[in-house]
Amino acid sequence: METSFTHREPVRRGAWALVFAVALAYVAAIAHGVTSIDVARDLFWAIEIATGRAWPLIGPPIGSFELLTAVWYYVVAGAALVSSSLTMYFALLGALAALKFVLMYRVALRWMDARFALTLLVAATLPGIVSYQLLGISHTQFVEAAIWATALFALRLRASPASVCDALALGACAALSLHAHPTAILLLPWAAVAVLSLPRQYRLRAALAALAAAATVFLPLLAALFIGVSSVSDNVPGASGLRGSISGLVPLLQNLFWFQAKYMVQTALPAQWFVVAWPALWASLLIVSAVGAAMAAFDRRLRATFWASLLTLLGVLFGVDLLRDHTPFYMLYAALPPLAVLFASAWTALRNIRGGPAAVAALLFGVIALHLAMCAGYVRAARHGMVLSRLPLHSNMQDTTTAAHLESISAPPARDAIAGWLCTQPAAVAFHGDLAATHDIGLGQEQYFHCRNRNTLAVTGGTGNAWAGLPLPVWHALSTAPTVEIGSYGLMPVSAVISPMSPLPRVAGRAYPPRFKLMISAANHGVWSAQAQTKSSALLVVSSLLPTYPLFSVAATANGVAQKPQSAFANTVIFRCDDCGQSPANWDISIQGGAPENTSIAVLAVPRDSPASASLRP
Repeated sequence: METSFTHREPVRRGAWALVFAVALAYVAAIAHGVTSIDVARDLFWAIEIATGRAWPLIGPPIGSFELLTAVWYYVVAGAALVSSSLTMYFALLGALAALKFVLMYRVALRWMDARFALTLLVAATLPGIVSYQLLGISHTQFVEAAIWATALFALRLRASPASVCDALALGACAALSLHAHPTAILLLPWAAVAVLSLPRQYRLRAALAALAAAATVFLPLLAALFIGVSSVSDNVPGASGLRGSISGLVPLLQNLFWFQAKYMVQTALPAQWFVVAWPALWASLLIVSAVGAAMAAFDRRLRATFWASLLTLLGVLFGVDLLRDHTPFYMLYAALPPLAVLFASAWTALRNIRGGPAAVAALLFGVIALHLAMCAGYVRAARHGMVLSRLPLHSNMQDTTTAAHLESISAPPARDAIAGWLCTQPAAVAFHGDLAATHDIGLGQEQYFHCRNRNTLAVTGGTGNAWAGLPLPVWHALSTAPTVEIGSYGLMPVSAVISPMSPLPRVAGRAYPPRFKLMISAANHGVWSAQAQTKSSALLVVSSLLPTYPLFSVAATANGVAQKPQSAFANTVIFRCDDCGQSPANWDISIQGGAPENTSIAVLAVPRDSPASASLRP
């Protein structure tokens, strides 16, 4: 997307302070992200490498293919070696991903000028697909940083075509962008253009240097294939290949420019007045941007940049659309660099109209304020422990629909606090309730940072030393005080375990995704029922123990009368028989989307208090 050079303008300290503020907010949000199955897999290999137990050559699988070397695993191992907590681990990797802001700013300074660089920085923070990066940390979040690093060395090479070092760095960064996610290949033709546009006497040397550096990055994978080393992971084949169609392009555009921004803002900033005003605010921004885009299309200085970014964006969307009939959000990270350039070109063009500079300054200020508010909103939700999520359950960007659903958040600070508590327990704790599945997703690896010499500190389900963990807002809504408050969770000893009597088998860190066979078993299991007798004041907590399972549903009767849940969120449903008086409650529980061996049914003996009246809404 390179067009032309101008002389560098002096870089003001205020601009770099803004770069730092944007990056700092980004890192703070990521440090409160979630431990997904990808994060758990990466952390497992980080600890294996950091402790010298494994030296993998092959990296994370892409669908059913193993295309990547283990570069990412060694990066996360470095973070694990210097981290003293899961929160610090997330923050360190978040800071590495945040280098994209520094890199894009430096690229724009060389490419255009300081004004365009600032505009590009702000455009890159617009909510939407990019906001998914706030929810955790994995290799896919480094697509932007690697692409902008490639662009920076391409510009350096153009300025100094004889520089072999810049050609080597260009090739290495291009290969690293593919390790972030192979969809980056849709942007790499611009790296080839940069090399081919060099003077003829330097072209071949630069091309060979870049290819040699790229091959070096892939060398471990080539070595593994040569010596016949198969993957050391137990990966379940995923959907991959040329299975998409052009029909998905329209919803991709709709999600990129409208729906995902809407869903993200409504999730992170649930204030009712803002939700009502949001459509008008965002529509106004898009209209203003469209006017600027029309101007940029014919502006002598901006038109090449505008058309290059627009065509590149459409090319990326078209290519991603053809790859799969299901497009996860992270497959659109490769679309973010041309999208940011497109908005930056449009906003820069608006400066040419009367009053334009002031209007653009106001627009940039508003977008930055929104970015900071989004990051702060997510940190607040994570510390609260609950969020009313409007994000699509399956994150398919070829679908524009979603529904609000209450979710718990087990952020790194809370996971660290729980790990610290577990380190003080004399025996392993059997987790039930919402905490059971969220702790199981992380494979209990937080203990590496807190008491790494201890044996297993917690199991999922079972009767020995059983505790139920629920987010604190749930306890408040139930008008019940937990025995222990740890981070955003409250814990209480379980008085009776109905299911499962034995804990789930310890999950193998090499298995990806974890618990896959159990998920298949749960999907094929029919409706089943369980019976229990409790005091009328007792809480009956029913939870799926699987990492993610949207088909889980529960119904219950007490003494023959259908009961409405006292609380229902994520994969947890809580009942109490308020109409039973002093009589025991004879429960008949019907469960769909789970099997007895992976469904927790626990009884909590609590004194009767006033019925729940608080709201679970964050």
